Amino acid sequence: MLGANNDGRPLFARFGRTAVSNLVAPLGTQRYDSLQVRLDRRYSNGFQFNSSWTYGKNVGVCGANDSDGSPCVRALDFWDRNRTRTNFDQRHRLAINSVYELPFGKGKQFATEGVASKLFGGWQLNGVLAYFTGTPFTVTGDNRLRLPSTGNTADLIDDNIVKIGGVGPGQKFYQTSNFQTVTDVRFGNLDWNAMTGGERAPLPRPPEILLS
Repeated sequence: MLGANNDGRPLFARFGRTAVSNLVAPLGTQRYDSLQVRLDRRYSNGFQFNSSWTYGKNVGVCGANDSDGSPCVRALDFWDRNRTRTNFDQRHRLAINSVYELPFGKGKQFATEGVASKLFGGWQLNGVLAYFTGTPFTVTGDNRLRLPSTGNTADLIDDNIVKIGGVGPGQKFYQTSNFQTVTDVRFGNLDWNAMTGGERAPLPRPPEILLS
């Protein structure tokens, strides 16, 4: 229960216990959906080309992506808030590799004999390219939930996210006025892992129960 502090802990109500009780067991489930496309050119005339593109989404339990951690929200009444994109979710992934055998040396088009054949023959060029979108991150805010061992996210107040792109101490990567810290006893309207670099944030959650 929001705002309950230790009174909301079942073991505190029964035994006055506030220490963490660890349970070593798989936690929740994960789901991965994707569209995968390949474009290949088989080896011919000394050239080979392979490429693949994956458009996917990986959803799991926030804070326990590998079923070996603790959830971000440790309250059964709000368990659905743990269902978010995992830390290693990547929307797009493009991989390209190629092999080009240079046309020099015995049996090739150029420098087929003599010293030139020995020097330049048998060489090839190989190319490898991997391009993928960034992993998600969380915009946090003040935590007034009074819900032990549970964090909180910020409110998204302007869906027009402005990406400034600053790097280094004191530099802003995003315009912070798009977000607002939560000052009430409630969760922020953003999910965990709701943001990805260069990607517009999803629409926020509807307002939840507010406790005075």
